[in-house]
Amino acid sequence: MPKPLPKNLWLNETMRMVNFEGEISGSNGKTFITFNALDALYPGRDRIRAVSQNSYITRKVAECIRAGNDAEPISLTIAMFPL
Repeated sequence: MPKPLPKNLWLNETMRMVNFEGEISGSNGKTFITFNALDALYPGRDRIRAVSQNSYITRKVAECIRAGNDAEPISLTIAMFPL
């Protein structure tokens, strides 16, 4: 079953990240992904669109939670993705 897509996205130019909520096990968790990670994963794409249309990012959030990262917000960085 595919994971739900990220929702309630907003671009944070000052901190150079996209903030969003990801639904995990029926509850929403606050998360952000850095511009560096997005630009490496989806070069040339609109950052908001790249996050909003990609369940891979939500799966990465679920992995963080399963690994014991219960901090909020969850930070997704370039080091967390195979490039």
